[in-house]
Amino acid sequence: MSRILKNIAIAAAVSLFACAFTGCGERSAERKIKSAAKSYISEKYGFKPKITDFSFRHAGWLESNSRKKDAGYVTMEHDGHSFEAYISADSPDARWDNYMEAETNERLTGYFSEKLKFDDIYVWATYGGSFIRCGVPADIVTYEDIMEKAEMMCIYVSTVGLDRESVRAMDMSELGEKTEICIVDWKSAEDMRNDDLIMTVSVKPEFDNRVSSCYHWQDGKQETTEF
Repeated sequence: MSRILKNIAIAAAVSLFACAFTGCGERSAERKIKSAAKSYISEKYGFKPKITDFSFRHAGWLESNSRKKDAGYVTMEHDGHSFEAYISADSPDARWDNYMEAETNERLTGYFSEKLKFDDIYVWATYGGSFIRCGVPADIVTYEDIMEKAEMMCIYVSTVGLDRESVRAMDMSELGEKTEICIVDWKSAEDMRNDDLIMTVSVKPEFDNRVSSCYHWQDGKQETTEF
């Protein structure tokens, strides 16, 4: 009997070692973060998302690799819409998601299309101070919340053949004095939907021959570059 018990103990030890070696700890942490993500989204928006992808957070070079298990990036889907959340399983205050990003861009597109009296328009926004682009915390649930509470709000608008007088007539204070707004009128429609190009050109539009005009608002003040 003692030999049997000894063999069982050895087998258990080997099993535990194998589990640790193959990442049982990581799998347990992943399940915990995914569960927290589902609960967070369900409580915030009232629906149950489907998880489609996951990765642990990136540990800093001064941190031990085990710290990456503290939190992770969870990609989810609901009603054909894909979005991402950064979730700390143990810290409810360290949770953000960008579920509202698509609706925010859509509503801003409608706003600028109406104000500028322009149909062919491309609008996208960046905001939030979290680990993911356009990530907002639990207390920001609606478009109105984003416009009122989101940090570092920047709105980029692209057009081709814009009527300059319609821009001058706009009252950008409606979007908040701290909101940074950049309207770029391009010479070619091929350039107006390139996000990286829009951000690059908006910094120094006078040095780019692809731009017809650029209008920039920051802290309620307007700067205009026309060619």
